Amino acid sequence: MMKKQFLCLLQLCLLQLPLAGKVVQTYHVVEPGTLAEMMGESWQGIDSLVVSGEINNDDVATMRQCVNEGRTTGVNLQDAVLPDDALPDGAFADKLRIYDDQYVGYDYRLQNITLPKNLRSIGGNAFANCGLRHIDLPETLESIGVNAFSGCCWLSGKVCVPPQVSALTGTFNGCERVTEIEIQANYCVLGNSAFDGMFSLRHLQLPENWCANNSQCVFRNCRSLEGEIVIPASTTKIGLDLFVMCSSLKRVVLPESLYYCNTSFDYSGLEDIVWPKSMVYGNARVFSFRHCKFRQFFANYFMRWVEPKNFAGNELLEEFGLDPSVELRADALTGCKLLRAVYSVGETPPRITGGNPFPDKRVDAVLYVPMGATEAYEAAEYWNTFSQIVELEEFPEWVVSHSKALQQ
Repeated sequence: MMKKQFLCLLQLCLLQLPLAGKVVQTYHVVEPGTLAEMMGESWQGIDSLVVSGEINNDDVATMRQCVNEGRTTGVNLQDAVLPDDALPDGAFADKLRIYDDQYVGYDYRLQNITLPKNLRSIGGNAFANCGLRHIDLPETLESIGVNAFSGCCWLSGKVCVPPQVSALTGTFNGCERVTEIEIQANYCVLGNSAFDGMFSLRHLQLPENWCANNSQCVFRNCRSLEGEIVIPASTTKIGLDLFVMCSSLKRVVLPESLYYCNTSFDYSGLEDIVWPKSMVYGNARVFSFRHCKFRQFFANYFMRWVEPKNFAGNELLEEFGLDPSVELRADALTGCKLLRAVYSVGETPPRITGGNPFPDKRVDAVLYVPMGATEAYEAAEYWNTFSQIVELEEFPEWVVSHSKALQQ
């Protein structure tokens, strides 16, 4: 019995330890805009704030001062009421600081926030570069502003985005410790850099209907994001650097509605990508696949040309195919050390400019061409560097399924 009482007492003491020496102040605001007056000079010594009642943006500015100029690390607004139930832009954004006239950075001071229970809107940059460890978004929330949690590098665990929030732009950019995002809406627009730099993000639950038309850097640097991403049928354009450095991502499924691709897939873990027949344009200058994990790749007609080193570091690439309209440029396949087969489906050799596009040290690589085309390839510069040219009556199924020329 004595042992049990001792353990209970010890547990109670341990629970109270984090509060030891901390100054917690509670204020109930009756008249909006009077929080600063209620605090007086005490604001500089408050560790944790609990504020209730009707408050306005001036009161929010006062709380931000407590965080950025004082020592406040926790704010509880559960029972506070804001104008239009909206938290303003930059509400608690951390202040950029200069140290010793050299180092510029953030202190990430705000560690804990409890949002108003009836909150409907969070303004842009509201918590930018804060030190939040966890965030619970209220079910009443309808909108989240641009870069609202950008740079919250201490935010971790799972974040649930309520069902009425239908757009995210830069929202969790740089939240490098968050491991899971659940978007509960039936439809959501993903804007630029929605999840950019979320290094630890492993699981992303997207709604069946989401849109990222021409958005840039949406999933960039999500190094831990696994499995596949299915781009929804409503997508017609893909913007810059959508999947760059998604090194654990294995597959991207593109919709038949897609006709324009303006993205690089560099340093992604892609093993497979299937191009829709609807594709008509790919920006070759950014359309690169450096350090991916393809074993097979077909350069479709819409790629137009393959730039130097566009496939550099594809050390697993064994088979490469291309439509006759695709131009190869010097060093296009540099670094593809395991390349053993090239499938050129046109009777006329595709154009090569600037120099040899093929790996210098390929071992026993075979060039496969249509029946009767050997003489043309043997006469073409750089194509004639292959020691083996084999004519095919039928190309492999994976080549046929990708090639527009073979499907005509």
